[in-house]
Amino acid sequence: MFSIKTYFFFLKQENNFSCFFYFVKFIFSFYVSFLFVSCNQADSKKHNDSSHLSSHKKREIDSSLFKSGDIILKKGNGMISSQIANVLNEPIPFSHCGIFIKTDSGNIVIQSVAKEINGKDGVQSTLYSEFIKDINYPHFYVVRLKDKKIHDFFVQGANEKLLEKAPFDYDFNFTDNSRIYCTELLYIILKEKCNTDIFKTKKVQKNEFLLFNSLLDKNTFEIVFHL
Repeated sequence: MFSIKTYFFFLKQENNFSCFFYFVKFIFSFYVSFLFVSCNQADSKKHNDSSHLSSHKKREIDSSLFKSGDIILKKGNGMISSQIANVLNEPIPFSHCGIFIKTDSGNIVIQSVAKEINGKDGVQSTLYSEFIKDINYPHFYVVRLKDKKIHDFFVQGANEKLLEKAPFDYDFNFTDNSRIYCTELLYIILKEKCNTDIFKTKKVQKNEFLLFNSLLDKNTFEIVFHL
């Protein structure tokens, strides 16, 4: 039977992987294993560079259109990203999300990832330039809350969650806010700071998972950019 350490070792050998937040159940030697998948980008610069060129060959991403609090939705090029999208089976396939923030020192994205992937656990910031290296064209959207007051509350909440540094949620339980995974981060901020609950869910095995396409709700969000 595969162990969790063995699976994360396998993940680290991959050239490309992105956000995951579900358990995959499979039979191996008549046993059942639950595998964890986390939020991250590729760790191979050469592969990332080639992916970047391939992903943006038809249209460049103009980040000057974005502002703090915009939500980035993307799908990566790797096998894990494809698994996430296939399991959720949404109209527009995504595998990861984060919150775009402009700072004096440059653009960052607030997100949640597992420590087994990059050594940093839970809610954290990463450079925007790193965040967009792994994109499966054309699955890249940037959306913005239509209500400016709610948008401002959302930005405030994102910065507060970054300071709290909640650990990664390996149980993928969005009803427990002590640990947080990627879409759960947005769910919590929208609900707690903005009094907005727009997320739809999908049941996979015994778990309920937040759906990325909920963030494309036209009554609440406007699409700022997409490939």
